Amino acid sequence: MQLVSTMSFKKGEVGDTVMVPIPLVDRGRAEFTNAKAVVLKVDESGTYKLGTRHGILKQHYTRNQFNSCEQQFLSIDDVNQEREISLREAANADSMGHGQDFIKCICSMFCNNNRCRLTGVVWTELERGRQTDV
Repeated sequence: MQLVSTMSFKKGEVGDTVMVPIPLVDRGRAEFTNAKAVVLKVDESGTYKLGTRHGILKQHYTRNQFNSCEQQFLSIDDVNQEREISLREAANADSMGHGQDFIKCICSMFCNNNRCRLTGVVWTELERGRQTDV
């Protein structure tokens, strides 16, 4: 098993840019699916220490947990060496929005003042008619 794994995954070198998949629970629906990182250190046990622009990732990664990039997007100098962060924090820092926040109204009834209690959106009468028909 280990032989097949080492044959299918190229060994990462220090300074290589890699993409770490971000689990769906750690990111919003419209956010990036991968975090850009750079290999900072390779241990003798085969684990990798990775860093992003926002800090060093707390976890050690094995070779099957990230994908190598052919192009260099980051260098070791771009990594914030003073801060250690989780993958979720790195995903939130790279986020275009507010991380996991994704505003979506799930209520089926409107308030008396045409304002959704969950999102704060003010509905017009035309929108109310369309929403209740669904």
